[in-house]
Amino acid sequence: DHYPQRPGGEYWGTWSPEEGSAPDWPIADGPRVLAYLKPFPALPELLRHLRGLGLPTLVYLGGAPEASRWSSPTLTVSATPLNLAEAARQCDLAILHAGHGSTAALLDAGKPILQLPLNLEQQITALNTERLGAGRCADPSRADRVCAALDAMIADTEPRRRAQALGERRSHFRPQAGQRIDALVERIESIFDRPAVSYT
Repeated sequence: DHYPQRPGGEYWGTWSPEEGSAPDWPIADGPRVLAYLKPFPALPELLRHLRGLGLPTLVYLGGAPEASRWSSPTLTVSATPLNLAEAARQCDLAILHAGHGSTAALLDAGKPILQLPLNLEQQITALNTERLGAGRCADPSRADRVCAALDAMIADTEPRRRAQALGERRSHFRPQAGQRIDALVERIESIFDRPAVSYT
């Protein structure tokens, strides 16, 4: 929740769209790094740093011109969206802008996140992720801090352990998306005392 002080809320979980291309990971040793990003000031230096690490890295860059020029044998850059739910299951850690849906998908999969927020709501989500111990956040305008935070994430096993434990605790939020949508629609319609209709 962006605002965890909210009293008496009933949480229905989130769901990730199943569309998007299947993850195609580069062949390399080490943890798999997933990055789901837009252009931001420290992006070029972060991509150079990721190439230098030589880890199997899959990057989606929405709205970035000539995204493929950053690709290398260990770093694949996609200009088209990935199946985020599948990529979250397969990666070992992620780099995000702390969007609500992508953050929930990674935490549901039990994966730690380096958060690079671009607006206030994302900043709140990033700080909440850090408070959970499931990741770190860094200023996306400071390349040195972004790269240092990534190195710390790779070296530190504690965020991975915390994220995995959180994913296990959130397992009750994992029925099929269609089932959750139907349940949510049924709840909304019950408020207005109208019969529920299946939308799957």
